[in-house]
Amino acid sequence: MSTALKDAANEQQNTFHLFRQYLDSELGEIRTEVKGLKENPDLSAEAKATLEKMTTALNDQKQVIDELQVKLAQPRLNDKQEDESLKRKAAFNKALRLGSPAKLNEEERKYVRWDAEAGIASGGVEQKTLYAADGTTGGFLTVPEYVNDLIKAIVLVSNLQQYCDVRETSAPYIMIPKRTQTASAYRIAEQATRTESQNPKFGLVQVFPYEAAALALISRTDLDDVSLDLGQFIMDEFAEQFAKLQGNEFINGNGAGQALGFLNDPGVTNASASGSGLVQITTTTNSLALDYASMVKLIRTLKPGYLQGSIFTMTNETLGLIQQMTDSQGRPLWVPFGASLPNDSIFGYPIAIAPDMPQVAANAFAIAFGNFKRGYQIVIRKQVSIQVLQERYADQNAVGYIGYYRFGGNVKLAESIKLLKIKP
Repeated sequence: MSTALKDAANEQQNTFHLFRQYLDSELGEIRTEVKGLKENPDLSAEAKATLEKMTTALNDQKQVIDELQVKLAQPRLNDKQEDESLKRKAAFNKALRLGSPAKLNEEERKYVRWDAEAGIASGGVEQKTLYAADGTTGGFLTVPEYVNDLIKAIVLVSNLQQYCDVRETSAPYIMIPKRTQTASAYRIAEQATRTESQNPKFGLVQVFPYEAAALALISRTDLDDVSLDLGQFIMDEFAEQFAKLQGNEFINGNGAGQALGFLNDPGVTNASASGSGLVQITTTTNSLALDYASMVKLIRTLKPGYLQGSIFTMTNETLGLIQQMTDSQGRPLWVPFGASLPNDSIFGYPIAIAPDMPQVAANAFAIAFGNFKRGYQIVIRKQVSIQVLQERYADQNAVGYIGYYRFGGNVKLAESIKLLKIKP
């Protein structure tokens, strides 16, 4: 806790102690709320004024403490030296833009001075430090504008979390009971002996939220000198990369210290679901190509009860191949602007673009279709958190930023997810 916060807390405690003493002396032991005391008509005018003054002081001190706590909770380096450095850089940049320190205000002039003011002998033209060569046609004294923004390429993320069943837990892992076999019924004569029919069976689906981490070291010199807020940039980078890791694992994870992706779940990738006779995989009719009939067949292998809420997931390139499909007369089969279908759907089912899905290639599962809310379970043990390590790397003149995230995923109902396999 900082000195300012300690002082504010101590002042509030002292004021409250005096407040309590005054009320006890005036009213005896306190049995009602402060609001009731303030509205008590038996209080003298002096008592009411004192009560109001102390209540106001308590509220003011509480506001000060709340503001200090908010500032302390921010993952930023706000010491006095850093504030001075930021003010110095801001004043210098402003002087460059305006062309002279004389145009700065009194506060900013403390940080930017003429050579004579700093006791330095001037060599003539004061702007000489702004260029490294003679510009016979001018232009070297012009200060370029620095854009305080960063050009970043888009990071491709398979954002399937919104389509899956997500559960947060405070336990090390979760277990979900699952029915693995149904009961059965049969016809029987009125007076015949009843025999046992098939009994239901049960199992458990376990999902472990494994740990993921990221660590970056930034030199204190960079933190002092660069105009970009590197600390905040690193935090944003971590969040983006955790999302990328998560999306990939939900599709391709192997389950060993990470999520088990649906493309590696035996119940989804088997030719048929064990014991159910349901077709899990549809293979295209044409070699190394998509075809209309296989797309229809993929949808109709799913039980009708799962169709409500089902989606397609594929890469952007695979979607492009579907949009290029035509009939024998060259007319497109995919009509994006139909009167009753949304533009981002196939046969009325939404499309989730997932760059981690396989591309169209021999034996690749290029398209998945199904109800992922029913079929895939995501567990989050702890949301993304960032810790700033200021002392650990002090001997390296660096500050460490470490990110932490615990999540996991597993297929919980394989029959609700179907795959389209490309014929070799």
